[in-house]
Amino acid sequence: MTAILSSALLLGFAGSLHCVGMCGPLLLALPLDRSGKWHVMQQMLLYHFGRILTYAALGVVFGLLGKGLAIAGMQKIISVSAGVFMLGMAVMAWRFEQLVSVLPGFGAFSTWVKTGIGKLMRHNPYGSSITIGALNGLLPCGMVYAALAGALAAMGGPEGALFMAVFGLGTLP
Repeated sequence: MTAILSSALLLGFAGSLHCVGMCGPLLLALPLDRSGKWHVMQQMLLYHFGRILTYAALGVVFGLLGKGLAIAGMQKIISVSAGVFMLGMAVMAWRFEQLVSVLPGFGAFSTWVKTGIGKLMRHNPYGSSITIGALNGLLPCGMVYAALAGALAAMGGPEGALFMAVFGLGTLP
């Protein structure tokens, strides 16, 4: 399990530059209470907690899906496919996000998430950091999709959640 968690952390850390380019502008636009450094730090921690919590919830779903596929006798195929998928996504994450956005219903879901973030920024600026972070975890992201392949290979709800949480911690830098 240590090797799996190390790979989650490494994937998150390696994707940090991707995160800066894709989510950096959103992070810079967060409506923070700048009355003191402690307020800013609290809101940033809440934002990242919400984002990582969403990743962990998605990890539960994909981990359970992986466990179900393992029970069906597809464990080896799933593990190898997830590994290849993770490597491919790490290399071409930017392109995959464009491809996924044309899937039926995905564009509408993505628009709903972006609209929700915008409303929170306008109507509840200082009390919505955790919710904005949670919604950000649902935005289309090739690096998250690659990590979800790892959660699928983890083959269990708690294992998938832990994999995704460690991935999220790796993206913090």
